[in-house]
Order: sequence, then structure tokens, then C-alpha cells
Amino acid sequence: MRLVTFFISIMFLITGSLWANDYIPDRRVAMTKGQDFYGSDLQSIFDTTLSACKNACLANTRCQAFTFNSRSNSCFPKSKVDDVQPYEGAISAYVFKTTPNILAASSLRASELAFLYKRDFQAAKDLAGKLGLIYDTQGNDATALWQLARDYMNDQRYRQAQYYFGAALTLTDMPDLWAQYSRASFKDRSGDYAHKRKQKYRSLSASVNAYLRSVSDGGKTQSLLAMADALELNGRNKAMIKALRLAERISPSQQVLSKLDYAVNKYGLKVVGHEIESNLAEPRICAEFSEDLAEGTVDYAPFVRLSQTDLAVEVNYRTLCISGVEHGKRYDLTLREGLPAKSGETLLRNVKLSLYVNDRSPTASFPGRAYVLPKSANAGIPVQSVNATELELVLRRVSDRNLLRTMQDKYFGRPISQWETKIFATKIAEEIWRGTAQVKTDLNKDVTTRRPMGCVINDLPPGNHA
Repeated sequence: MRLVTFFISIMFLITGSLWANDYIPDRRVAMTKGQDFYGSDLQSIFDTTLSACKNACLANTRCQAFTFNSRSNSCFPKSKVDDVQPYEGAISAYVFKTTPNILAASSLRASELAFLYKRDFQAAKDLAGKLGLIYDTQGNDATALWQLARDYMNDQRYRQAQYYFGAALTLTDMPDLWAQYSRASFKDRSGDYAHKRKQKYRSLSASVNAYLRSVSDGGKTQSLLAMADALELNGRNKAMIKALRLAERISPSQQVLSKLDYAVNKYGLKVVGHEIESNLAEPRICAEFSEDLAEGTVDYAPFVRLSQTDLAVEVNYRTLCISGVEHGKRYDLTLREGLPAKSGETLLRNVKLSLYVNDRSPTASFPGRAYVLPKSANAGIPVQSVNATELELVLRRVSDRNLLRTMQDKYFGRPISQWETKIFATKIAEEIWRGTAQVKTDLNKDVTTRRPMGCVINDLPPGNHA
């Protein structure tokens, strides 16, 4: 049993380390220019580069520092440093190990950032790996470098602040420094397009590194706030909201809630309008959302709280409608927090609506398309009306010469608009009769009334009338 337990423990440590290295380098370097390290050389490498020298040192677990001579392009990895001397052209660096508990927790931290792409984690790791060759500590300790960075931030000199935050990071790799480095990158909008593009990517990578290394809830929250800004800067607005929702779950502070409100109001799922379809025989109340809903895959009834329980919920693209309502009644409904969109985004908080369904507007129409009326006293035509008691009727005759135009312009056999009616009356047909007609009414219901036309058409010659 002991052997088995020992074997499993070894496997856990090995696989855990490999998994952690997918996100955070297990060792890093802090560089100082103009200094030559004296000590136990592990080997001498000639005709090489600074980057290759660093990689050679990090590949050897015994290497604790190195000196690169830029004059001769030679590299000297060292197992220890006994003395430091100034030397023009020398670039030296110490090696620091990443804290084991940070490495062990990195895979869990990464799983919490499921809204990021795989390339985001790789970019963050790449930035952490090359930081030591970008920034010179200039012989300062981390506290002095941090203070310089803060002074530059206060003076709004963000590029300089970023430099000293970066130098301090090579010495400490602290999550709060990564968050501040992200902020400095985010705020630095100086330089040309290429520089601005690099800065917005670095801002995101730094915020990812901050979260991967965070242990406290406060550290995670500040990392996510920086990440949200960086994601917005990179045009990834949906991911910005998800970062802030994660921050809200960790620590729903006023700063987080205010930022989340801003993001949701600008980019998130929200109700952008509503419509009461009161002119339908079966009216509906509809709410329009800012993005498509998950039609056919989500039951939205639990997300709609109604003052009546016998109503139905329908979804079509961005619209959610309540059917079964009645004319002349008020309805109170609540679209509940968590209502999902097709994208996975959800409604941030309850949306309450109090809506009155008006009676149908008075309308009248002919239920058929065209009629051939006999020339007799019994001729009649059906009229369908809603909430009307009296109609004004006009009869116009289309001459034989205009009949073809009536067909070409598609006036025949369909309702025409008010604008088309004006053209039809002035250029195509002539008015031959005008009068009124009484019709039956039943509140909000379609009523069909037969209108006698015999007395009107009895003396007219055969032809086309409208």
C-alpha cells in the first residue's frame, strides 16, 4: 500500500507540475545591464544570443544566474554568484523560482476563466517568460522599482510606469504588480498604431497573469477589473461581462457592481423596448431584447412572472411575447434575472413591466379580393369591421383605357395604402358615388356586415369599380 501511495503521489506531483507549466513559467530571470557576475560557471557558450543564453540557464536546474557578454556574444551560466562588478557590455541576470503553491493552483485559476481563448493563456505565459529580457532592474530592489512606477502613474506617464512595474515583476512576480502593469499598459495610448496594438494585448496578458497568481479574493477581483478593461479595449465585450460576473461572484463590491452595470447596459442582454399588439383579434404583449434568444432550446416560462397564470410565452429571435391576454386589461409582468440569450449571456436583474392592452382601433376591410356583382336590386358586398358603427364609402370607376394600368400597378384585388388611394383617385379612376353605411359592432371582435349595393350600381354601366 505504501508503494502504491508513493507512486500515486509522485504521479500527481509530476502531472500537476506539467499542467501548471501550461500557464506559468516555473522559473524566471531578473536582468541588470552593466554588471558582471563572478561565480561558479557551469559552462561557457560562445557565438550565441542573450535569449539563447537565458534559455540555456533556465534549462539547467543548477543554474542560478548568468552573464552575457554582448561584446563577444558569449554566455556564462552560473551555479552561484560570489561577486558583482561593473562591466560595460555585460548583461547579467538572477534566476527566481515561482512559488510552488502558485504553480499548483494555476490550473484551477485558469478553469475559472473559461470565457478566454487558449491563445490568451499562451500569450500571458509568453509575456511572463520574456519579461526578464525586456526590463532592466538597474540594480534596484522591487520596492524601489514599484515606488518609481507609482510616481510615474500619478504623473500620468504610463509608459514609464509600465517599465518599472515590469522590472519589479521580474523580481517578485506578485499578482498585484501584474494588475498594475496591466493598468499602465491599458492607459498608455501614446505612440503609433503598432505600439498601441501591442499595449492593448499586453494589458490583457498581464491581467490574465495577475489572476492566475492571485490567492486572495481581493487580488482576484482587482485582476478581473483590470481584465474587464483590457477585454473591452480589445473589442471582446461579451467576455468583459463574463469577467465582471465572475468578479461579482467573488466579491460583489460597489466598484464591481458599478462596472458590471456599465458593461451590461452597453453590451449585455437587456430589454430595449416593448410592444402591445392590441389590434390583433388575440392580442399579445411583446418585449424586445438586445440580442437573439435561445428559441426552441430554452423554456422561458420560468423566467416570466405574470399576474395571471393562464398565459403563454412565445419566443422568436429577439422577441419574447405573452399571448392569451385580453383587450381592456392591465398586466403586470416581470422578466426575471438570469433569463438567457442564445449567446449564453443572461439578464442582469429583474425587469418589471406594467402594460395596458387597449381596445382594437376602428378598422374596416373587404374580406375578399374582388367581386362580380349582378346588376340587380339585391346586389351586395360584405364589409368586415372592428369597433366601428358607421363607415364612409366612396365608389370609383376605372375606365377601360386605365384598366391595363390598374393591373400593371397591382391595384387590382388588394387593399391599397392611403398614398396609393390618392394617386388612384386623381389619376386612374373617377368618383361616381359617396355615402355612409351603418355596420354592426361587437367590442374588439371582427364583425361582417353585408352592405346592399343595388341602389348604387343599378343605373351604372358594366365596368370596373373600386
